[in-house]
Amino acid sequence: METRLLLQGILDASPDAISVFETVYDELGAPIDFRLIMTNKLSSQILSFSTDHVIGQLFSELIPGGVHDERFKALKLISETGQPLDREVFTYRTDGVYIWLKASLRQFEEFIVVTYTDISQRKEAEVQREKQDTLLERVFSTTLLGIIVYQAVRNHTGDITDFRIVQINRVGQELISGSTNVTGQLLTHVFPESVTPATMTRFTNVCEKGIPFEIEYFYLPLNKWYNIVGVPLGDGLMLTYVDITARKLAEEASLQQSNLLLRISESVKIGILTTEPVRDETGRITDFRYTYFNEQAKSSLPASWYQIPDQTVRSINHLGNADQMIELLNRVVGTGETVRRDTKSPDGKVIFSVISKLGTGAIITFVDVTQQRRAEEQARYSAELEQEVADRTQALSRTLSELEQSRNELERALAVERELSELKVRFVSMASHEFRTPLTTILTSTSLLEKYAEIDNQQDRQVKHIERIKTAVKHLNDILEEFLSLEKLQEGQINAHPVAVDLSQLVGETVNYIQDALEPRQTIEVALSCVGTILLDPSLFRKILINLLSNAVKYSGGGTVITIRISCTDKLLTMIVQDQGIGISPEDQKHLFERFFRAKNVSTIQGTGLGLHIVNRYVGLMGGQIDLSSELNVGTTLTVTLPI
Repeated sequence: METRLLLQGILDASPDAISVFETVYDELGAPIDFRLIMTNKLSSQILSFSTDHVIGQLFSELIPGGVHDERFKALKLISETGQPLDREVFTYRTDGVYIWLKASLRQFEEFIVVTYTDISQRKEAEVQREKQDTLLERVFSTTLLGIIVYQAVRNHTGDITDFRIVQINRVGQELISGSTNVTGQLLTHVFPESVTPATMTRFTNVCEKGIPFEIEYFYLPLNKWYNIVGVPLGDGLMLTYVDITARKLAEEASLQQSNLLLRISESVKIGILTTEPVRDETGRITDFRYTYFNEQAKSSLPASWYQIPDQTVRSINHLGNADQMIELLNRVVGTGETVRRDTKSPDGKVIFSVISKLGTGAIITFVDVTQQRRAEEQARYSAELEQEVADRTQALSRTLSELEQSRNELERALAVERELSELKVRFVSMASHEFRTPLTTILTSTSLLEKYAEIDNQQDRQVKHIERIKTAVKHLNDILEEFLSLEKLQEGQINAHPVAVDLSQLVGETVNYIQDALEPRQTIEVALSCVGTILLDPSLFRKILINLLSNAVKYSGGGTVITIRISCTDKLLTMIVQDQGIGISPEDQKHLFERFFRAKNVSTIQGTGLGLHIVNRYVGLMGGQIDLSSELNVGTTLTVTLPI
């Protein structure tokens, strides 16, 4: 008993948490559990149990999870192998709280001594450090900054002789060395032209004294500007690089522009002043201070201005209107409005000024425009006189124009009258000629019919003369039909009404209608390649074809062939009517579609001179066109194209 108490005292005095387990075997001698026979206070604290209640308990009863716990597996392993075992386990206490333990297990006969050390804080620190390293690595790889980490290189006496690149991110690689991997190389080897004694001193001060630096450096090999910041990092330093070439170029351009503007402001004959607002403790603008005068402004303003130490609008009070000027400048600064105005100086000069916002203040430009305003006034007066002269001239021009228009209208009316008179004469001449022949035929045949009526056996002659009368009447009817068609066309009473048409049937009926008018041995040949129905106005198409065939029959004579060729595409119908007649001269072809025009070589053949004119009008109503080609004594070809 005294030995056990002594051993317990030794365990309690130990700086480590210690528990002693006795191996429990089954009937075959295999370890199946472990009984806690002794433990110290530190072990009770770490594992969160009471010593009085746990001594004598089996491990499977003592720890939640029992035989599945990592510590149980470790106990079983050492009891089976007898080999010492050291491991770190993430487990939980009897109260369910998870902890990290470092356990050392040693076997002494049937007893196993377990030494515990709570390493939860160390593990937590490692996890946090790992998270920080991961975060740092992500920042290192994703930042837009170029980053290079240098490690100091020292000689045998500990003095720094160089710096070695130990880490560089992607952006740093691209900014400094392009595609070359410089990790592990020395600073003096990578940047030999940039490493000066001043550079080494700056790097050494960061490394040994912790003095950071920030510089803007022009790297000649890449022709770029960089902003470089160096901070201490372990036995070395970390440099961050930012490409500021665009900013430096912009600053240089801005400086050049500022210098140019300054030179311009000093060379022009325009006075330039700049102002900045003066505010009270509440931020309200109470005045404006002049911050710049160019030479022209200095020479234009009173010398007394320069004797005032605080050159503000209120202290100078030019022309006694300081309050109004402050109010105006305040409006310009507050709204961004640009104000243009003329003011008159005490000596009578007219000063034109422009006040605009500039930064937080305003810029005032002014120029003496006295002579210009006088010239403008004179020009205005001259302009008024010129306007009055122009108005009167315009009125006179209007009157002359109206007279000219009246004269033109009169001439047009006279021309129309002459044309009507000419048409009337041509119509009367044509009508008298065209009507005379059929009327004479009718009168002659009628007289002969009267005589034949008194004589027997003259029936054949009577039929012959009756047919002549019918033909004459039909001719008169055709002439009247052409006159009526022309009148309807002139008055716009005829329009195209397209419908679905069986073209083969329509052409066949029209050709049959013309058959009675054919000369002896005169034939009509038809070649039609259109299939199915097409969309067109059948009445107008029939009239066009009848007119063209009538002309071909009339001017061809017996024994000739009249050809009709009709073809269709998706959107167009082409009809060609060709005869072997007397033809038309080139000169007459130019006028063939005019009203009442007849070619010189058809004066002995009946006709009104209206047929082709009417056909041309019909084709136009249907949205098509007609073309003619002809040769004297060879024949004529007319081509009609119509949309379908």
